[in-house]
Parts: sequence; C-alpha cells; structure tokens
Amino acid sequence: MEERRKRMKKLNSEIKVIGYGDNVVDRYINRKIMYPGGNALNFSVNAKRLGVNAAYLGEFGYDEEGQHIKAVLSELGVDISKCSNPRDAITEKADVEVIDGDRVFIGAHRGTRRPISITKEIKEYISSFSLLHSGCHAATESQLGFLNDIPVIKSFDFSDPAKYRTKEYLNKVCPHIDVALFSCADDDENEIERLYNLCNQWNVRYILMTRGADSPVFFSNKRKYTGIVKKLERVEDTMGAGDAYFTAFVVSLLSSGWTSINNELQEEQVNQAFIEASHYSSEVCKIQGSFGFPKRF
Repeated sequence: MEERRKRMKKLNSEIKVIGYGDNVVDRYINRKIMYPGGNALNFSVNAKRLGVNAAYLGEFGYDEEGQHIKAVLSELGVDISKCSNPRDAITEKADVEVIDGDRVFIGAHRGTRRPISITKEIKEYISSFSLLHSGCHAATESQLGFLNDIPVIKSFDFSDPAKYRTKEYLNKVCPHIDVALFSCADDDENEIERLYNLCNQWNVRYILMTRGADSPVFFSNKRKYTGIVKKLERVEDTMGAGDAYFTAFVVSLLSSGWTSINNELQEEQVNQAFIEASHYSSEVCKIQGSFGFPKRF
C-alpha cells in the first residue's frame, strides 16, 4: 500500500489538468453565507486537493464575490495566470438553502458568463495539460472546436437540465470532446440509453453517468462498467459532490497512466476509479459548500 501511495504521488505530480469556464458564488440564504463554486472551478480545486497540478481558466467578476473567488484560488495554489478580470464582469450568484443536508436552489442572479477566447497563446497554454474540463454552464461551446487538434483529453459536464440534453445541443458539443458526464439521478433506463446512443453517434469514447443513490455507470469504448455507491454516515452538504466525484474519477484514471494517446482502459483501472471517486465525494459531503471558504454577505 505504501509503495502504491509513493508511486501515485509521483504520477500525480506529473499530471496537469485545467477547468475551463464558470465560477459562481453559492449563497446560502438562510445562513447569509456564500461559498465559491461552479463546475469548472470546483474541478480545478478538487484536482489540486487530490495532489495534481491544477489550473483554472475563466473570467472573474470585478466585484466582492469575484475577488473572494480569486483570492481563494491563489491561496490554494491553483494556477490562474491566464484568467481575466475586466471591470464590467459580474459574478453569477446561485441562491440555495440546505434542508436536511440537501441543497435546494431557490433562485439565481446571472452574471456576465463570458468564456476566455481560445487565442493562439491560450491554445499553446492548454496544450501543456493532460485534461481540460468544461461544462454546460460555462458558455464555452463556441470555443471547443478550436481545441480539436491538440492532444489533450477534453471532458464536458452536461449536468441534468433538459435543455442540455437535446439532440441539437449534444450535436454541438460531442464532436469536440472525449468524455461526457451526465447527472442521471432522476432518469430512467430509456433516457440513459438515449443519451448513450447520441454520444455514440459522435464517437465519444467515454461516458460517465452518476445516478444519485444508485450505482454510477461508465462506458469506455462501448464497454459498460457499473460502480459502487458508498453509504454516507454523515451528510453536511451535498453541494459540489458530483463535481468531486468526477474529478476524483478522472484523476484516478490519469494516475494509472491514462492519456490522450494511451487511451485503452482496463477493468482494474475503472474499478479503482469508482472506488476513489466514491470515497472522495463522500468526504466532500461532510463540509459546507463545494469546498469550504465561506464569506458572509
């Protein structure tokens, strides 16, 4: 076990991942406390906490919320060197309440939500990473195609809203990604099969579907794997649990040697990724917010 831990630490230090897109603050209305969040941002922070080199690429709001997010990432050691912070940028705010450990969204205040454009300089920067992660709330769809010719694994979180599950939307995104992530807690087998078939039409090699309290499923080159669900003894807050699960899953795969070139996954690699993702996400459920760092508002 100790030998494996040393090997994993060495491998992790050589891995670089980047979250591309959204950052928000999750405002807990009943507590008057806000926390940093957003799918792409959460991915970067979780990756850093898992011991890999992590960067975040996005636009910070020129406001109190944006400066808090920026300060937190700097404190954690996440690379934000290519981010922007224009004076007209406004941080998006998601208003929630936590009831019996579950988050309930009650409203939102949309920010400027602008992605960093993929210039030649940014493209060269991204080329140095092992994996880039973005998602449906990041407004990056128009930029993904500019990354088609670089050997970086691209993953995309389609989340659970119906508007990001349409054939038209998937046709826009799937040609440019290698990994598709769906939150399927409320979906039946027919919907899961529909999503799988749509991704398959565009030769998306890997598909991960989390299903709430049910076992997650992962497809690798059309082979199906079923994961495990860890029974939680204590749930403080489920905010960010899905992002934590996905991050730990792909970090485990990358640590086992998965690359854009060495992309044939073995059953042992996938099963280990399920285990590590389940463990890490269960730990995240014991903290407030997606990864802590509260600030009163």
